[in-house]
Amino acid sequence: MVLNIVSNLILAQISPGLILVALIVFIIAAVAYYYRDALRELYNERFGVPQKSIIQQQIENDLVRMRQLSREQNFKEATIVMWQTLQKAAAGYLGMRRAPAQTPRQFTVQIIAANPTASNLRSVVTLYERARYSDLPISGHEFNQAFAAFHQFLTSMATTKAAEEAEAE
Repeated sequence: MVLNIVSNLILAQISPGLILVALIVFIIAAVAYYYRDALRELYNERFGVPQKSIIQQQIENDLVRMRQLSREQNFKEATIVMWQTLQKAAAGYLGMRRAPAQTPRQFTVQIIAANPTASNLRSVVTLYERARYSDLPISGHEFNQAFAAFHQFLTSMATTKAAEEAEAE
């Protein structure tokens, strides 16, 4: 009863034209939200925004997950995700996949042989081996050091890939 009285008072003070405009704006917003992915793709094509590859999207998702795990102080799991992301990056940017019988350390040596600037990845594999194969805890400082090396590798790979694509065009 009270709700009906309040709604009648509010509606009596708002003009029908304003209600119609609000309804139209709401419908347009709902349609835009529903088609947001298609609209984003159309915008990107129209204005030449480069598309992210599937590997780039997966890496970005993994980075978000690593940061979340790091905030939760779950450095072991964050380190394991970092290693998995390193494998994706090596496959996507360098075309290198870890062989089934290849140890993480052997794979890292292979990456470094192909890209000498990635020598700091040794800290990532060392921390991964500890996270995966031992019960020793991993500190935030250790994780951050390995993550810095990993991030430097990703940045280097993304820059190299972008330069190669620019030369191809």
